[in-house]
Amino acid sequence: MTNLWQCPIIFASGFIWLFFSGVVQASLDEELIQVTENAPKEVQLSPPSLEDILIEDFEEKRRDWTFEGTAFSGYGSGNYWHPGRSNHGPLRIKGFRGQMMLKSWGPHGRDIDIQIGRAISSPFIIERKFLRFLLSGGHYPGRACVNLLVDGNAVASITGQNSHVMESVAFDLSSYQGRQAQVEVLDRVIGPWGHVCMDMLIQTENSQGVRTLGNDVMRGSDFVWTRDGLLKGSLKWADDGSVMLDGKVVDLDSVKSVLLDREITKNSQTLHAVGMRSGEFWHVTIQKLYEDGKLGINNHHLFGTHNVDLTNIASLEFAPGLDSSKANRPGVLYRTNGRPLPGKLVWLKHDNIALDSPLGIIPLPRKDLHRYLLPSTGSEIVESMVDEVGLLDGTILRGEIDFDEGKILLSHSILKELKIEWKNVRYLVRAGNGISWLTDLERLGVESVGPLGKKPFQDAANVQGDDSHFLSSLRVSPQTTLRYKLTGVGAREFRAVISPIAGSRGDATVILVASGKEFYRQNLSAGDESRILQLPLPQGDDLELRVEFGKHLAYPCGIHLGDAQIAMLDKPREVNHP
Repeated sequence: MTNLWQCPIIFASGFIWLFFSGVVQASLDEELIQVTENAPKEVQLSPPSLEDILIEDFEEKRRDWTFEGTAFSGYGSGNYWHPGRSNHGPLRIKGFRGQMMLKSWGPHGRDIDIQIGRAISSPFIIERKFLRFLLSGGHYPGRACVNLLVDGNAVASITGQNSHVMESVAFDLSSYQGRQAQVEVLDRVIGPWGHVCMDMLIQTENSQGVRTLGNDVMRGSDFVWTRDGLLKGSLKWADDGSVMLDGKVVDLDSVKSVLLDREITKNSQTLHAVGMRSGEFWHVTIQKLYEDGKLGINNHHLFGTHNVDLTNIASLEFAPGLDSSKANRPGVLYRTNGRPLPGKLVWLKHDNIALDSPLGIIPLPRKDLHRYLLPSTGSEIVESMVDEVGLLDGTILRGEIDFDEGKILLSHSILKELKIEWKNVRYLVRAGNGISWLTDLERLGVESVGPLGKKPFQDAANVQGDDSHFLSSLRVSPQTTLRYKLTGVGAREFRAVISPIAGSRGDATVILVASGKEFYRQNLSAGDESRILQLPLPQGDDLELRVEFGKHLAYPCGIHLGDAQIAMLDKPREVNHP
């Protein structure tokens, strides 16, 4: 190629061209300015893009925060705004910005999954469409999460994905312009992944490529399923003993379930818990095992001291806040530190416990214990046709429910007659009423093929699980088909709250079929808001739930069904659904 500097004529020509083109461009720019200034008022020119608003980058103190508990010890104390820089501590976080971030690791990053606490920002005014930030940590909805508070009420919540890599996420603020907001970082989890890390809080107009959450349909109100469908609002007892939902009387006889907008709180008067063979879970203080085979327990505010036959108990929970997912072998004592120890329970006293193990009788101090699963009796039968009530401390009781002047009267097979204050109730589920949870129906078959081939299908239907907004949960990945047996004759409805699974990156399509007739199909994208379904169910004796990959192929993806149920109706009803 010829060197430009060796060609004076070409170089000079090019210089002349650049000069005149610049003059022409300047002239055009000036003309454009004049045209713009003289443009008629009705002509709308494209407004300049709004600049991002930095709420907090955690490099220096920009906003006053309030801290509770031990998870955020050191934050906000004088000039010591951050307890350690970036990655100091046992973990190494990837993807944060700058040198610092907010993390619920506790002092000096020690015992990071044992610390609990709460951090909340000072108020700010919503001025953009989205609130973006970086997030990592555990996946515990409602317990280890970041919440958006608007006018003091939680309207949206998001969690990490059990990952140390920070993910860019956002809250949709479009419905709250001009209102006052706060950011709440909550860590109520003791156990693996029991921490939250956050960085770079920004108000912005752009959420492209970001996992975005809109308003959570389950937040900010009580949630009541009746024979007639879903009711939302504020549930209160009236002076005359009736139950009101936003000023309207609720027929308690028609209620299937009530989920109150209340957070589970620990009862300071109980230290332990017992899992019952009935499927119940009682928060109590475990006292001692008597020679007659009865276990002394105490729940001061509910039933006081009670002796329960050990044959009715499935597990002893000495540290109920710890993760027990892997501590699941009967006849094994699990410790907070140390290897599990198999053996038969010999004694249980106020200060120690003893096992008859392969190494002989071994006494152990109670302060070091996690849980003990009693050997199976082979006769565990969970009665399904009973009412269930869940309390704010996590206690689950089953029996026959009645109501009396703001109290729940529970007839219990062991505890006999209990009076439960409404203020202590988090949820209740009535047996029957012509409504059945989908997760309780007989499953006729399952076909599941994951991205890497066949894999076992997993679902969750546990009121104590990580889906604190639902009483029954079902998560389904693409390439999965579930078949259920339907019972009853007459008009029926399929009901659920449907949404993408947490952490979705791609689309999933859900298809519902009854006796070979498709009656619902919907593509769900990452970031889609929850939607409430009430769908007429075609006649037949089987239901097929199928999930396939959607329009945008990326993994993970899938659908979540909250409180999915089949309801018998007095007469057919046409329902408009999204």
